[in-house]
Amino acid sequence: MAAPRAVAQAAARAAARRAALRVTAVTARPCSPIVNLVDNAIKYTPEGGTVSLTTGWEGMYAVLAVHDTGIGLSAEDRERVFDEFYRVRSEQTHGITGTGLGLSLVKRLVEQHQGSISVDSEPGKGSTFTVRLPIEG
Repeated sequence: MAAPRAVAQAAARAAARRAALRVTAVTARPCSPIVNLVDNAIKYTPEGGTVSLTTGWEGMYAVLAVHDTGIGLSAEDRERVFDEFYRVRSEQTHGITGTGLGLSLVKRLVEQHQGSISVDSEPGKGSTFTVRLPIEG
């Protein structure tokens, strides 16, 4: 499997080639939220599962979705997954390291750019995290 940073960079290049649109980013590392989402998808997907990235646009928004066939999230976990220091606690996540800050930081960065992030997930079926950022031009 390709390194998360390489996957994120390839997806960003492909999106840039598809359309002459511009997403403004004030962070020095605009791919960091993408890398975090891909890294989480890889961490929470068992061996043999899949992680995919799709890009496109909806109206005046660039859209990036990270989908995995991982362990998924319960309704309660979906409600709290963007909270600072929140970590899903289960037998399936026992050996997975992290601080519970990644998704809260991703959400904060996306919202600083007038964007949004959402999650669609079911236990045992995987998750899709979708980022929408306004485009200029």
